[in-house]
Amino acid sequence: LDATEALAIDLVHRVVSPDRVMEEAYAMAEQIASLPPKAIQMSKAALYRCVDRDLETSLHLTAAMQGLIQCTDEHQQAVADLLATIGES
Repeated sequence: LDATEALAIDLVHRVVSPDRVMEEAYAMAEQIASLPPKAIQMSKAALYRCVDRDLETSLHLTAAMQGLIQCTDEHQQAVADLLATIGES
């Protein structure tokens, strides 16, 4: 399976040339690091907990985790920021 085929079957999201791999990896890492830490931690936990489970169990688990993350100060601030942005337009 080469990179073009992996992209065609959605195994990967993007293909870059070998000389740009580290540059792209750092850019993606910076993007992830700029996101709310609790949401990223919960997403990572959900991924690890769901990898060996069936779809129904995974959906229940991620729904429960989403409910938890929506109770955080980070989420409340993000919603307030979004609503302020919408109100400005």
